[in-house]
Amino acid sequence: MELRQESLFADETKGGIEVIYSKFIDQRRMDYKALFGGFDHLRVITFSYGLGFVETVANMFEDVEIIIGSMNTVRPDIVDVAMHQKLEMKRLSKRKQLVERVKDGSVRIYFNMRKMSHEKLYILSADDGRCRIITGSANLSKRAFTGGQYEEITCFDGDAVMFDNRLARFESLKGMSSTTPLEPAAMVDFASVAGDSEGELESVPVMRGKGVVYLCDMPEDDDEVETFYTFDPRDMTEEEREQYAAMREHKVDYKPISGGRVIIPDEVRRVISAAREAKAEREVRAVAYPKFHYDTESGTATLNGEAYEVQPEGAWVDDAHRISDIMRGYDSFIGDVEVTKQQFFKVLAFMFTAPFMTRVRKVAMRHGYSFTLFPLYCILYGDSNAGKTTFMELCLQAMYGSSQTGKVSHEEWTPTGIKAINRLCPEMGLLIDDMPWKRFQTNADAIIKRDGAWLNREDVLSPIYTLTVNKMGGVKPELAKRSVPIRTEVRIDREVGTVGKKTLSDSIGRLTTAFFLEYLARMEPLVEEMEDMICVGSRDYLPDLLNLSSVTLREMFEEAGESDTWNTPLTFRDFIGENATARVAREKLLEAWRVDPSQFKVRPNNQGVEYKPDGSDADRTLKFEVKAIYDELPAYLNAAMVNSVIVFKDTASLESFLGVRLDKSLGAMVRRAVRAMHGGQS
Repeated sequence: MELRQESLFADETKGGIEVIYSKFIDQRRMDYKALFGGFDHLRVITFSYGLGFVETVANMFEDVEIIIGSMNTVRPDIVDVAMHQKLEMKRLSKRKQLVERVKDGSVRIYFNMRKMSHEKLYILSADDGRCRIITGSANLSKRAFTGGQYEEITCFDGDAVMFDNRLARFESLKGMSSTTPLEPAAMVDFASVAGDSEGELESVPVMRGKGVVYLCDMPEDDDEVETFYTFDPRDMTEEEREQYAAMREHKVDYKPISGGRVIIPDEVRRVISAAREAKAEREVRAVAYPKFHYDTESGTATLNGEAYEVQPEGAWVDDAHRISDIMRGYDSFIGDVEVTKQQFFKVLAFMFTAPFMTRVRKVAMRHGYSFTLFPLYCILYGDSNAGKTTFMELCLQAMYGSSQTGKVSHEEWTPTGIKAINRLCPEMGLLIDDMPWKRFQTNADAIIKRDGAWLNREDVLSPIYTLTVNKMGGVKPELAKRSVPIRTEVRIDREVGTVGKKTLSDSIGRLTTAFFLEYLARMEPLVEEMEDMICVGSRDYLPDLLNLSSVTLREMFEEAGESDTWNTPLTFRDFIGENATARVAREKLLEAWRVDPSQFKVRPNNQGVEYKPDGSDADRTLKFEVKAIYDELPAYLNAAMVNSVIVFKDTASLESFLGVRLDKSLGAMVRRAVRAMHGGQS
C-alpha cells in the first residue's frame, strides 16, 4: 500500500478536503469481532455512537481512547459516564463495567470542543507491534458494524507509515478536545409548574454546551442519533406535554430546529426560577386551599378534615329567610332586577352542585353521555357594581361558613394552575373573582374546551368554578355550550351601594351552613337515583343535575314560605348554550329596533339584513357592544361580523329570532303602525 499526503494537517483553514491516497488489494466481509479482535489498544474518532456498543468493543481491549467528533451528537448517557455521574437511571445501571473502566482510566472519552470532525477512524495496536487502521463511513455503533445499515470501510493492516500518520491525526484532535465536554445542569423539576405539587412527573433533562441550553429527549441505549437535542411537541408523552405547556405558559421562546426545539440559557434559567418559585408557593398554599368532602354513607360533611358544626333542627329555614331578604335587597338596583335575581338563582343552583358534579359526570361519561351536560365553569359577567361579588360571597358563606373560603386568585387561571387546584380542592365550589377579561380570553379555550378529556383521565373529583368578570364581551358559542354563562343586567348607585355595604355584609355574615347541609341531605338520594338511571342506559333519559338542583332549592324555599318568581325550577337548557346566552343578544337587538329601525338595513336582492349602530365605526364602546352581541348569537342565524357590522344572511331566521317583521324601510314600519291605529285600514 502506498500512502501520499502533501500536508499533514498543516493548515485546515484554507478550505478543501483532506485526501489520503491508497491502492486496492482485496475485499471481504468480516464481523466486528474479527475486525477488532487480537489487539490490545484502541483509539477511535467517531461522529456518533451507540453506548451499548461502546461498552462491548471496549471490553475487547486493555486500553481505549474515544473522541466524539461533534458536540451536537453528545447525549447525556455518555456524559454521565465520563463525568462519573451516579444517577439512578436505567440506562447507566446497564453500563457498570464501562463506568468502572472510565474511573480506573483504562477507558478515556474525549469531546471535540472546536471544529466539528465528521471522520470515522479506528487505530488498533498490539503489544507485539502489530497494527490496523480502519477508516470509512461507520460510526462506533452496533447498527453500523452489524449490518443494520449499509457502511463501507477501508482497512490498513501492518502499515507503519499509515499508523504514524493517523496516530498523529488522533493526537492532534485530542489536543483540541476535553474530558469534560458539558456541565450537566441539575435535572430541572418542572413538576410544580406543570401542576404536580406531589412531584410525580419525571424531571426534564437539561444540558448546557456551545452557549445553548438544550432540553433533551432520551434515546434508547443502543440508538445512534446524530441530532438528539429535541423536545418535539408532536411526539410526547402526557408528562412531557404538561412540561411543554408549563414552559409555554411561562413565555419561553423556542427556536425551531429539525426534529425538535432548542431554548437559550437565559430563558431556561427564567423557567427554572419560575418553577422553583411556583413550587415553593404551592407548597405553602396547598395547606391553605380548602378541602371539602361529603360522606355519602353517613351524610356528614367535612371542611379541611373538620366536621361541619351540627345545626339546630329547622335552622335551615332561618337561612332561607336570610337568603330571600338579601335577594329582596336587589330591588334597589337599577336595571332589570327580576331577571338578575333569576340569574343569581342559577348561580346558587350551580354552586351547590359542587359535591356532585364531577361524580355524576364521570358515571355519565362512562355510559356514553356528553361531558357538556355537567359544566365545571360558570361565567358571571356584566357591569361593575352589579352585586356579583356580593352574591358569590353569599354562596361561599352558605356553603362553607365563611365568605372568603373558596376564593382563588385569577393568577391561577392557567391550564397548569387550574389542574393543580383541581387536585387540591376536590368537591369544592370555588370563586375566581374580578377576572380580567383579557386573561380570561387568553386561557379560556385551553381550560374550558379541554376539561373533558383531562377529567376523564384523572381519578379525582375536581371542584367547580364561578368566575366573575367585568367589562366583558359575549361568551363565544364554543365556550357557552361547555359552561354556564350568566349575564347581570343591573347596577347600583355608588352612593347607595356604599351606604348599604355594611348592612349587606352583616346579613351575609349571619348565614350558617344549615341551608347547604339540608340541601345535601335532600340531594344525595336523588343523585344516587340519577346515577342508577344513567347505568340502566335508557335512550330517552337525560341526566339533568342542574334541574335537580334548582327543583330541590325551590322546594326548600317553598317550605320556608319564600317561593318567588326568582327561584322557579330551571332545566339544563336554561343554564347552557344558546338559550342561556342569546337572551341578552335578542333583547339588545329588539331595543335597537324599537329605538331606531334605520340601524337595520335589508341588503339588495333580499340577501339578508345588516345591523350597524350609528357611530359604531368610530366609537370603541359601540364596537365592543356590537361584538358582544355577535358573540352571543345562536349559530343557526348564520351571522357574520364585518368591521362593526353584523350581517344576518337569512332574514327569515332573524325575524323568527326577534319575533318581529323587518321591512326594507322605516316608512314601511310607520305605515304598519298607522294601519294598526286605524283598525287595519289605511
